[in-house]
Amino acid sequence: MSMTSDTTFANALPAAQRRTGRHMASAGWWLAALCLAVAFLMLDAALCGSRAQTAAAPQAAAGLEDQCLPTSAPRRHRPVTPFMRKHRLVKSLAPCEPCPPLPRMTLREALAKNLVDIVPCGDGVSSGYAMFMAVKSRVCNALDLDPNINMVMIRSSYDYQDMWAFRAAGEYDSRIDPNLALAEQCTGHAQVEQDLIKAGQSVSHHWRKIDRIQLAGYDPKLMLILAYCLQYKRLIPTADVTFAPSAREWTP
Repeated sequence: MSMTSDTTFANALPAAQRRTGRHMASAGWWLAALCLAVAFLMLDAALCGSRAQTAAAPQAAAGLEDQCLPTSAPRRHRPVTPFMRKHRLVKSLAPCEPCPPLPRMTLREALAKNLVDIVPCGDGVSSGYAMFMAVKSRVCNALDLDPNINMVMIRSSYDYQDMWAFRAAGEYDSRIDPNLALAEQCTGHAQVEQDLIKAGQSVSHHWRKIDRIQLAGYDPKLMLILAYCLQYKRLIPTADVTFAPSAREWTP
């Protein structure tokens, strides 16, 4: 009796192992299919998010008929690939080369359309040549900006005064390093001019007079600004004080 039971158990054991193995293999296939489905869902969500961000992002020079999308760009920008065009990751802009110049506009308009970045900074003077400004184009198009700025600049430190930037009076006559941060460009040159002013001199001879602000594609420049302090009870902005443009207008 015992021998028969042992034989039956021994025969049943491989069958049970085979059934367990089949169940485990089936579970493995289901798990692999589930992982694959989750991966496809995540990829689809990522693509949808990219399309939504691209559609929501403001296009440079929106509303202008002659805007364009470059087929090539500096190394810091990703070129537009056929994959991006096929999947509509870039919308409403036709590629063109070279980019046509945009119509003349004010600095305020260029900032509103995300065509330029600017970083103004002080130089220890309360009026006159009282501010410098690093400006850099964000598009491939040539820009022609009105030198009359007429914008309030908000200081980065509360102890200092806000400034009214009146007009761009001069342009630095040497090449500006395009790889250097705008704030570093502005404060570095402003410190040199501030030292000259403290020594009883005027600004250096490196500034040539201008009647317009002209920027080539992705071009950085440094401007000398006629500006005036707005809160005389606070400190005069020095070269290490930077500013951000304000949307509000101010009339002296």
